[in-house]
Amino acid sequence: MNVLCLGGRVIGPELVKVLVPAFLNAKYLGNDQGGERFAKRVNKIKKMEVGN
Repeated sequence: MNVLCLGGRVIGPELVKVLVPAFLNAKYLGNDQGGERFAKRVNKIKKMEVGN
């Protein structure tokens, strides 16, 4: 799960209108060629979740 945090005093409303849709529409690249490092990170997190 990814989390997006935006500081209300730092990020203006116009930038939020760009950042939130970009975050929500982002594609997971772990299954694509060259995305192996993303898949490795996700697998590490999954191992921690099950306690291995």
